[in-house]
Amino acid sequence: MKKSLKILALNWRDPLHPEAGGAEIHLDRILSYLATKYTVILISTKVSSSEETFVHNGYLVKRIGHPFLFNFTFPFLWNKELKDENFDIIIDDISKIGLQTPLYIKNTPIIGIFHHIHGHTLFQLLPFPIALYVYIMEKMALKAYIDTLIIVVSESSKKELLKLAPFRQLTVIYNGIDEEYLKLRNPKKTPFQFCSIGRLTYAKRVDLSLDVFQRVLQKNPEAVFFIAGKGNDEERLKAYTQQLKIDHAVKFLGFISEKEKINLLENSQALLFTSEKEGWGITAMEASACFTPVFGFDVAGIRDAVQQNINGYLVPFGDTELLANEIIRYLESNDIEKLQGKAYCYAKNFSWFKIFQEIEFNILNQLPIDQ
Repeated sequence: MKKSLKILALNWRDPLHPEAGGAEIHLDRILSYLATKYTVILISTKVSSSEETFVHNGYLVKRIGHPFLFNFTFPFLWNKELKDENFDIIIDDISKIGLQTPLYIKNTPIIGIFHHIHGHTLFQLLPFPIALYVYIMEKMALKAYIDTLIIVVSESSKKELLKLAPFRQLTVIYNGIDEEYLKLRNPKKTPFQFCSIGRLTYAKRVDLSLDVFQRVLQKNPEAVFFIAGKGNDEERLKAYTQQLKIDHAVKFLGFISEKEKINLLENSQALLFTSEKEGWGITAMEASACFTPVFGFDVAGIRDAVQQNINGYLVPFGDTELLANEIIRYLESNDIEKLQGKAYCYAKNFSWFKIFQEIEFNILNQLPIDQ
């Protein structure tokens, strides 16, 4: 086995891309770990007026792909500039439209990483013509990976892929949470404080969290709801709080740092997580590590991260009345601290270091034995 591997990673966006999200953070964690042992290069798409080549967390980032046609231009880029660089393995982070690398990269092992199919949520995120194009291409491109080892981040993601085609090598490796979250702490919860954390896009359905909070506020007038994150749905959500007449109790925080996020989670009694779909609810695990139970809907990704009555409660999608009643019941429970402790104990199972080792094992397993 080679002591020093040369790894090529691919993603439409790098971690510093202005539209980077959870998938890019996930890949950054993996590449940062691998870069402590191996040579790692990430190819991503160009960002206007930004640096095109730089080192980030120990690995080299090259922004050389076309920002809108990466799936078409990358095969030419591979043949022209990359195929003779003697990479030992390729990590293809499959996001929206996959690059279909197994169709034209034949002599280098490939590992795919898959979060979830965006599907109809694309129509909430993109203008119609672009959304339709991505919607069609997303599923078509995925079929190129039927015989490729794909790491999926949840059982829900695995089921999604198997409904699409008979993928032969699917390995579930859950996402992890940073060690900073797993430090044993004794947070002093602020009574009746709730929070929501994430990008403010329509697919995250923070409007449903506001519906839930309105019902909780009627029962507990001192309640306050902090919403952290930025996105194109922010103005609509602010207007909706006024429509619901709860704007006096809802605070939009904008983008917050990791330290601020931990502080917010530590002080909140519950995280409202009403997204209609996730690949894996990483924010739910971060909240759990801060002794903060999660309340949301029983949908793909979130049902993988939240265990009923262990680190939170889930109800059928859209049933805001039932979810509000579960929160009210939780607030009135004599065992509220017990549930908070159970959430923390559950979160300890998801250490990034353990997950890094699993991913590295799968990478090494794909290499030819004579290496």
